[in-house]
Amino acid sequence: MLRWILAFSAIIVFSSKADEVIEEFSTGAINWSQGRILAQGFGTAKDDLPSAQKRLLSRRAAVVDGQRNLLEITKGVRLTSMTKVGDRVLDNRVTASRVQGVIRGAVVIKESYQNDIYTVTMAMPIAGDLLYAVYPE
Repeated sequence: MLRWILAFSAIIVFSSKADEVIEEFSTGAINWSQGRILAQGFGTAKDDLPSAQKRLLSRRAAVVDGQRNLLEITKGVRLTSMTKVGDRVLDNRVTASRVQGVIRGAVVIKESYQNDIYTVTMAMPIAGDLLYAVYPE
């Protein structure tokens, strides 16, 4: 009897996960089934700072990176590229990305600090105007 209960529970768990619709990106994902956007952010600070300040600044940098990644997922990224050539030799190549928007309701759901790198996972609900902007139907 216990074997049947465990088998039935496993079927329910696997079938509920199979119904999720997730669109993956390099910096995160949109979980359409749960109605939220997930993004990761990473941050570090200068080595010459005290450890407490270094950790706080690393966390802040990771949160800002996570917010930028949320924007990139929802709005796309505009890339510009410039190449300088001098004396028939490629001097340097500059590629800049720009994204502009407002993040509301984003929260840190997971965070860690290891080897002077702070990592956060941020979640933002898909609702209201954002829902119609990314999925107009």
